[in-house]
Amino acid sequence: MRRHPNVWIVLLGTVLIGCPLLLGGCEGIREAPPVAPPDEATTTAFQAAMNAGYASLDAGNLDGALEQFRKLEEVVPQSPYAAYHMACAYGRSARAKEAVKAMRLAVAKGYSDRERAQEDPDLESLHSDSAWDNLLAQMDENLTAQSQLLEGSLLVPDPSTEPSFPSLDSLQTLPCADLIAMVVSLRQAGARAARR
Repeated sequence: MRRHPNVWIVLLGTVLIGCPLLLGGCEGIREAPPVAPPDEATTTAFQAAMNAGYASLDAGNLDGALEQFRKLEEVVPQSPYAAYHMACAYGRSARAKEAVKAMRLAVAKGYSDRERAQEDPDLESLHSDSAWDNLLAQMDENLTAQSQLLEGSLLVPDPSTEPSFPSLDSLQTLPCADLIAMVVSLRQAGARAARR
């Protein structure tokens, strides 16, 4: 199981939150709910519960792992990752029915990383389940919907009234879709490096 390094959380948060906020927003955003980046205590609690969950799972303690993964939902209720990690725990424990149920919840909460789900060894037992292809299709739909929120060119601030960030100026003319593609590429490169 590949764990979420904090750098990917920060990078994705930067694109999803920083893109619209720092650079003036993307054209076409439709009433997206405000999302604040997690504070350090939230990030630390999330990471600690996730690590404890996988330590319990590695020790063969499914109940302990599930207890820790439920804490993820308490820390960040809107996150799909509590359900995702519970699906991994159930999948690793050959409890496909529960794994599918947890994965459905993760997808319902917006989980969209099809590649990760397909490559995750903890979810291999789900690949033969009749629900798997539907879950993958729903992940694709989630990614499309999330990407549409970021479509369009970034607004270029008026230099006479807006502060300038020279290191970010080159990003001002990129469409948000290109930024998403850059993040996906970086995430894939990081995943390949983690497997080595």
